[in-house]
Amino acid sequence: MARHRSMCASTVRHAGPLGSAPLASPSGLPLPAVAALVMMAAFLWLPGVSRAQCIDYAGYAHCVGSVSAGCAAEHVAVSGSYAFVPAEFQCEYDYALQVIDISNPASPQVVGSAGTSGYPLCVGVSGSYACVPCVGGNGTTRLDVIDISNPASPRVAGRVDMPGLGRDVAISGSYACIAADSNGVTIVDISNPANPQVVGSVDTPGLAFAVAVANGYAYVSDGDTGLQVVDIANPASPQVIGSVATSGHAGDVAVSGTYAYVATGGWGTTRCMDVIDISNPASPHVVGGVEAPVYARSVVVSGDHAYVADLDNGLLVIDITNPESPRIVGSIGMPGSVADVAVSGDYACVTGPSIGLQVVDITNPASSPIIGSVATPEWALGVAISGAHAYVVDGAAGLQVVDIANPLHPQVVGSVVTPDGVREVAISGAQAYVACSEAGLLVVDITNPSSPQVVGSVDTPGLALALAVSGHHAYVADHTGGLRVIDITNPAHPQSVVVVGMKDPVYEVAVSGSYAYVAAGWYFHVVDITDPEHPRIVGSEIVPFGAGSVVIAGTWAYSTSWEGVRVIDVSNPAQPQQVDGISMYYGQVRGVSVAGSHLYVTVGRTGIQVFDITNPASPRFVGSVNTPGEAVGVEVSGGYAYVADSFSGLQILPAQCEEPLAVYLSRFHAVRRSGSAAVHWELAYPRDDSGFSVWREAPGSERIRVSQTLLGGRQEYDFVDPMPPATAVDYWLQEIAADGRENWYGPAYLEAAPIPTALRLGQNQPNPFNPRTTFSFSVPKSGRVLLGIYDVRGAQIATIFDADMPAGEQTAEWGGLNDQGVAVPSGVYFARLETVAGVRTVKVMLAR
Repeated sequence: MARHRSMCASTVRHAGPLGSAPLASPSGLPLPAVAALVMMAAFLWLPGVSRAQCIDYAGYAHCVGSVSAGCAAEHVAVSGSYAFVPAEFQCEYDYALQVIDISNPASPQVVGSAGTSGYPLCVGVSGSYACVPCVGGNGTTRLDVIDISNPASPRVAGRVDMPGLGRDVAISGSYACIAADSNGVTIVDISNPANPQVVGSVDTPGLAFAVAVANGYAYVSDGDTGLQVVDIANPASPQVIGSVATSGHAGDVAVSGTYAYVATGGWGTTRCMDVIDISNPASPHVVGGVEAPVYARSVVVSGDHAYVADLDNGLLVIDITNPESPRIVGSIGMPGSVADVAVSGDYACVTGPSIGLQVVDITNPASSPIIGSVATPEWALGVAISGAHAYVVDGAAGLQVVDIANPLHPQVVGSVVTPDGVREVAISGAQAYVACSEAGLLVVDITNPSSPQVVGSVDTPGLALALAVSGHHAYVADHTGGLRVIDITNPAHPQSVVVVGMKDPVYEVAVSGSYAYVAAGWYFHVVDITDPEHPRIVGSEIVPFGAGSVVIAGTWAYSTSWEGVRVIDVSNPAQPQQVDGISMYYGQVRGVSVAGSHLYVTVGRTGIQVFDITNPASPRFVGSVNTPGEAVGVEVSGGYAYVADSFSGLQILPAQCEEPLAVYLSRFHAVRRSGSAAVHWELAYPRDDSGFSVWREAPGSERIRVSQTLLGGRQEYDFVDPMPPATAVDYWLQEIAADGRENWYGPAYLEAAPIPTALRLGQNQPNPFNPRTTFSFSVPKSGRVLLGIYDVRGAQIATIFDADMPAGEQTAEWGGLNDQGVAVPSGVYFARLETVAGVRTVKVMLAR
């Protein structure tokens, strides 16, 4: 499980780099004293129950912003701070290329559009022009060349008729290379954008769906015939020179270096991506792939990762550090089907027929961890936690009891067969109260969780969909039967007391204090239950798109609806007031739960989304994690989030860290990037009277300063530690205020570097150098490692590193001295790395 810790702040004074006095905790106690208290608390923890390790969901890949981009938006291209999305505008056969400003990823905005000659099939962008293949109402196909030099006012510069449906377009120099379905590849000269001309074409054996261009070749995803390689050195006479079968239907292709990455799909396909060696374009061959039963629609490569848009499973992140052994490292759920993806810097832009444009932060491409899971027989719809057990509502399979004493390895230990599908469960004392559709309310004795027994029941006239328990009464949302109040003083003989009739079907109920809060159709009702036998509606509010699940946090109610979550002020029960909302227009919002200062929302295939409700009236998105199936219900307990996930059972995740951030520090995290560490922090509001230093602390070592200057004057900060150790480390921020005060914030945890899959000796930095230089290298197998310096005659003159080393990353420094401690003269030398996995050499230049 990933290790993440939230921030604390302490004010200290230092005598030296680490100071001679013990660091103080936020409570003022010396840290050793705090450590002692923590150890005491550990002994007081329930036996057999693992303590949670909270995480910061914002530290992982997650959607940060979205915007509607017309209907059926299935393609996207990105250039600079703009995304270009061809779409049917407002579903009224008004076709256009939409230009979206993504300079603020949290709030993308449509800033311009240009009408197209027909339905726009895809888009390619290069420089000041976009190429959009279109199909008209009469079946004619054209290429529109659109001037995007002014993104706010794009305009069609020229058009040309072309053969076939333009499924994809790649631009190389002054030519547009188009995958034209049954017509193979078409090449259009766009050197004169006002008068584009078709100059060449070549048929392919299948249906050309996508194309990528590199080094004078077009790489074509040709449907069921795999990858076709087309020589386009002469655009007027393109020729197919090579091909290779793929594991499934070839739907898209991206090229990076000497490899092509092909998105595959179709019935029976076991891979979502094939990796093809194209070092010899005339003889491409498959060298690797990713096993995943998904339907990949699009693929793009950025750095060491490939991003695959999957029809139903969102965005997959694949590590391609070793192209021949790629692996999925993350996935981001989307609120609908996904069609295309483009990457720019730290963000991915994802489109789909019903999701518009979604912007994903991929600073850390990994997914938030799911640390434990257990399958259930049917569809997990809800969950309640009591002690070391989770009670899972499992549809027709009844109530499943899961032992969660060890959250990493949950186990189903008991179950109750019910006469009808189970919809919701609430725990009170030694009883579980179950809303059981047509069977009404069931009371289950859970004194022995491994052998639960139904001990009582009461039928209700409608469908028991949800319930809440308070004191000696259960409150049942009975659909057309209204709100039923049931006396459970004797659990073996529950008795229906009274009904609160409502105009609309009742779907959900929550109880807090003297009030029940009811979701009924388009209404949110507040019911006074001071006297449970005489309940009365005291206040109501219309909820757009209907009210669903309800949770109460103090004087605030959060009610789900088909378009998101509504925030309702219930401080005056007689006049509930909506004050804000969380829009999720294309997701199926299912469940909601509150823990501490965070709101957890389940959104079907999107998984779970987490919001900070420190300001209850204005939730702030924190992060999300995809789950394997469809997230329906959620309960947070003991530092874990338990998600009832249809098709995949119970999923267990660490909860969002509840410890508050520093007073004005809103974000602080560290991630590895290509051998370096990127440290990022943000202030909740700008301050001009402080500067920051970045410090690094490895386990068992002293904290050292890694920033050379004091950083200040901004609201957001990015610092790069060029050569962090391969082991896990903590980063700390030292704030120096104008009055001389020192505050420490942290730690931001940096994961250990993954074990490398290939032997590597990086180029020394700097090079040329004087007087010192640093080498980074990685070994995939443990054993003796020798790093030496050799002169041009091949004689070894210095030994930099000679020791046994476990598999991993390492750095070593050379100060330009030979083994006798004498400075060597300026010139060319060679660094040679010898390991059990092989030998690597780089050229080194010393300039004194």
